Amino acid sequence: MPLLVNISNEEQKRQYLENLYNEIYFKDIVESKGIKDKDSFERLIKLLAS
Repeated sequence: MPLLVNISNEEQKRQYLENLYNEIYFKDIVESKGIKDKDSFERLIKLLAS
């Protein structure tokens, strides 16, 4: 996430973090744990994060 420090625009920061989450964290967990219901898993993550 060092790149985040160099981004001054808040919308670009949000987009960067969202892409990081979707492409690395979420995808990696779904694939490594064999999760089939991605929508329910994503709702669970959002609930736990709130």
